Amino acid sequence: MGVPCKFVSPSNFDKAEVFALDEYSARFLSNADLKKILSKGVFLDGGAADVLCKRGFAEYIGVENIKRKKKDYVQAEVFPEVKRKDGTYIRMPLRVPVGGFWYDIHAVDDAKVMSEFRVPTGEGFTGLTYFENSLGGKVIIYPAYREWGTGFYNHTRVSIIKGLLAELSSDMVT
Repeated sequence: MGVPCKFVSPSNFDKAEVFALDEYSARFLSNADLKKILSKGVFLDGGAADVLCKRGFAEYIGVENIKRKKKDYVQAEVFPEVKRKDGTYIRMPLRVPVGGFWYDIHAVDDAKVMSEFRVPTGEGFTGLTYFENSLGGKVIIYPAYREWGTGFYNHTRVSIIKGLLAELSSDMVT
């Protein structure tokens, strides 16, 4: 996924505090293993969130429903809490490659929506979300799928994601 998370094998689930989960892992791990992971800190991409919703774990990741989006080109991402000195939002490029896709997430009320994806028409969709679940876990979802496009790793976005990853575990190396 390209995020600075510890990698652990399934045999070491009990020793790890933080996980990065992609679509493949979410599809093939057992329900018991997924519950263990979701009781800790986890960073999900859009594919993993989609699979977890389909497998009945939506309540643990803070999502009411999720839909795959292909036709809309994501042009920018806006973080409402990050503003310029004049009070305007900083729009960061997020060019999901043509032919690629991303996910339209409908987060639960208790989830904190950290960013919004904007398409060329100006319409906004839920971006990065943070949720604390009933298992005691903390979940971050970034609704892009695999290829995050050019311009993803800029100073502002990386700082925000590092801060969120630090929320997952005090031992997290960011």
